[in-house]
Amino acid sequence: MMQSGLSDGLNNHRGVGVKKMCRRSSVLLWIVGAVEVILFSCWAFTAGAVGLAPVSMLEEAISPQMTAEEFSQLISMRPTLAVMAAVLTILIVIPGLILIGLAFGVRRGRTWAITVARVILLVQSVLFGLFLLLGLINGLLTGDVIGFILILILFGGTLAGQVYTNLSLGRAAHEARYGGADDDDPWNQHLSNPWSF
Repeated sequence: MMQSGLSDGLNNHRGVGVKKMCRRSSVLLWIVGAVEVILFSCWAFTAGAVGLAPVSMLEEAISPQMTAEEFSQLISMRPTLAVMAAVLTILIVIPGLILIGLAFGVRRGRTWAITVARVILLVQSVLFGLFLLLGLINGLLTGDVIGFILILILFGGTLAGQVYTNLSLGRAAHEARYGGADDDDPWNQHLSNPWSF
């Protein structure tokens, strides 16, 4: 009886199915990719605009709202802001766009799309974990409470989404490999409509 119950539990777990797991993972990919593109492209654009705009333009737009010392500090940070904009674009915004595109392949159950998406998310998770750690340490050392909270929400929230999505993709890959679905299932032949519910 106990063995039968365990067997039924395993069958129910596998019954989640490749199609359902791939759909769920694709939605998560769209969400994570959209968050990365929308939030960090705004950040990259702002940093790039300040870092690359002519000083005369900055004087007209920003200088009246800042003291002379604050504006001088901002000008001295322009090279750093330009580099930050490039890093955010290359490491977060562009991969976010790629994740959005890969979500369509994941929804169709393409193994290569699942694998590539998992690799991108893994690399990004490591980077976001590093950014989060450095940001929190800097916030603690400088006593910047608002910056500490923003870093925690921005990087911590995105990191949590990346890890959860990667776990979902891993389960989808596991279901595709060990789910024991019928080979005659049109889904396994990639002939079914991926948009049907």
